[in-house]
Amino acid sequence: MANVKYNFPTSEQIRLLTSVESFVSDRLVATKLLPVDVDNFRQSPTAISWDILEPTRGLTTLSALDADPVLISQRGIQNRTARPLYFMNSISIPNSQLLNMRKLGQSEVRDATDSVLRAIDQLSRRTSALIEYANVQALTGVLSIDGVTVDYDFAASHKPVCGTTSGYGTVWTSTASAKPVEDIRRAAATLNGSGAAEIEIYASIEAINTMLATNEIQSLLDGVGSLRTLSPEGFALDAPAMLGNGISRIVVSNNYFTDESGTPAAFFPANKIFLVGRAPGVELGCFASTPSLANGGLDGARGGPFVYTTDHTNEPKPEILVTGGIYGLPVIYRPDMVCCLQISA
Repeated sequence: MANVKYNFPTSEQIRLLTSVESFVSDRLVATKLLPVDVDNFRQSPTAISWDILEPTRGLTTLSALDADPVLISQRGIQNRTARPLYFMNSISIPNSQLLNMRKLGQSEVRDATDSVLRAIDQLSRRTSALIEYANVQALTGVLSIDGVTVDYDFAASHKPVCGTTSGYGTVWTSTASAKPVEDIRRAAATLNGSGAAEIEIYASIEAINTMLATNEIQSLLDGVGSLRTLSPEGFALDAPAMLGNGISRIVVSNNYFTDESGTPAAFFPANKIFLVGRAPGVELGCFASTPSLANGGLDGARGGPFVYTTDHTNEPKPEILVTGGIYGLPVIYRPDMVCCLQISA
């Protein structure tokens, strides 16, 4: 062991490590719908406030050439306020691990820098997964996480349940009687008047497979050759033309995270599909991130995912502590442009 080298990160290296970008996969679908906003919610670390603009109603009124124009009221603005949530985890690299760790692939170099990098990557990935998970929950109309519940006040018509809500058919797992095409068209109609120029459907691969298994869909695919056994992704490409009603695209999410027990868990639920209205220049919402000192310090604190390290190797209990997380909450500016259709129990 005489030739063993102990290599620890310097203060400058630790500072540089904290600038590593948070991991964001292109497959995180809800994070694209509700992107992280790091600039517009900096006023308060304890409150998030946003406006919901009511849709424009009516047509310009017929008038005479020399008459005064008819006065109308401005469309209303509803202000919503909520408390942000504070998500954080830490990883401790203790004295015993620092003294005995080795650089991956080498036996004679004890390197804390690699271990800190791995901790930063782990925490950043957890935060990215948390944002996606919270955003999907917000699209259901109710965010429920770690015992905290936030209600987004979706109208009842925007949260229909197959087998329960009047006008909708049976649950889609009742393959013989389910009417997914009619259910989707009825759900799409709830977005009428919202200003949506087109409608996109977001669903898990399990939900699309449930739809594909119904007799209604199978009968529609009869006589089209190989389309009868079409994959969920392939079906998603062709289905908008069949569904009509302004539906322009189906996005299938097959992305999972691993929960604390080691079990894969889908971000998008198997028993719901989401119809989202889209229009040029209209933002659906965002993940409103409030400021943290880890992003910019006292003079320039801002929102966004953060990771920072604390070097305690010169203290009585030597360790390196790596902390990561985000402060904030998903917000939806246009709840009238979202319909969450529950397709099974």
